Amino acid sequence: MIEAIVAVYGDWGIGAGGTQPVVVSADRKHFRDVTGGSAVIVGRKTLADFPGGRPLKNRDNIVLTRQDIAIEGAKVVHSAEEALEACAGYDRVFVIGGESVYRTLIPYVCRVHVTKLDCVPRSDAFFPDLDADPDWEVENEGEEQTDASGVRFRFMTYVRRLAPEYEAALRWLRQDALTRMGAVTSVLRRSAELLWLGEDGISLRDGISRIHYLFGSGAEHLGEAPAGALFVADAASAEILGSRYGLSGRRFLQMCYPAQTPPAGGAEARLRIAAPTDGELAQIDGVYELEDLDGLRRDRARGGLFAAHDAEGAFVGYMGIHSDGSMGILEVFPEFRRRGYAEELERFILSKILAEGRTPFCQIAEDNAASLALQRKLGLVEAPGYVWYIH
Repeated sequence: MIEAIVAVYGDWGIGAGGTQPVVVSADRKHFRDVTGGSAVIVGRKTLADFPGGRPLKNRDNIVLTRQDIAIEGAKVVHSAEEALEACAGYDRVFVIGGESVYRTLIPYVCRVHVTKLDCVPRSDAFFPDLDADPDWEVENEGEEQTDASGVRFRFMTYVRRLAPEYEAALRWLRQDALTRMGAVTSVLRRSAELLWLGEDGISLRDGISRIHYLFGSGAEHLGEAPAGALFVADAASAEILGSRYGLSGRRFLQMCYPAQTPPAGGAEARLRIAAPTDGELAQIDGVYELEDLDGLRRDRARGGLFAAHDAEGAFVGYMGIHSDGSMGILEVFPEFRRRGYAEELERFILSKILAEGRTPFCQIAEDNAASLALQRKLGLVEAPGYVWYIH
């Protein structure tokens, strides 16, 4: 999944003389938070403007240049095709500039994270004006903020408009959106690869979570089942996966939060919630069984894992968002239970997902009475039927 991230001025200018004439500190933090742990594609001149002219830490750097050079700590490529080949296998890849690299790779980009600065200094380099391009639309628009220097700005995301076949897929999925919310999320975030769509079924694969979604008659058109694949299916497709391919799995209740605003009420916030430190990540790895340490690091890097601390600074638990966009990874350590911390963590995650313009959803084991009670208390509703997770 290839994205871009850029700070633009009022005329979509991005700089002059190879530097940014106006910078806000919040944008630098935003850049680190969004791109951390991912691959980035950058031009040689933009790389030279980094501190010390060195590749960015905590990211895999791919430098796109015409020059035949070697750069320590980075992979050098010389064309868009080589850049795309170099980033194959990454969950997320960000194009980070400069102008020629943006324009070369924008045809392959599905989402752009834009920091819009309310000023128009002189620029000699520009990003394509997405507001004037009918192929793009605003996905999310943050509230206006003001930097300490007095510059007003806001964070926005733009997404490429869906192709007709994906619009058709979305319409089919929304006939039973609660049950199919994972697949709906995949299409909306532009990470879906549509494999087959008919009047009575669908098959698609998500490029981030690697999940294959099969609904209706989708499994009948699967062909050979990919080795090691994870499927999310309804009852009909689950039966075909079992009888035809010998695959089995477990069924879950799926619950969705249909409201547009976070749940009202609840106790006053008592927790400080932030990305876990390396030490806390190791603690989570010691108790969480569904992902290994590398997977948890990826969750943290994409902003999908959070640690909670009480007023005394104690690490009381954690929660996150799975790579398919669902809520989960929730744990409050035994010595801190029965204090309402799980509800506070869930309210935080609900608010975060809603702020990103998405519908919160989760899967609950049938026998997990405590989690079911919490979801219902917060206003989540059960989808009709079940979803099957099948290996």
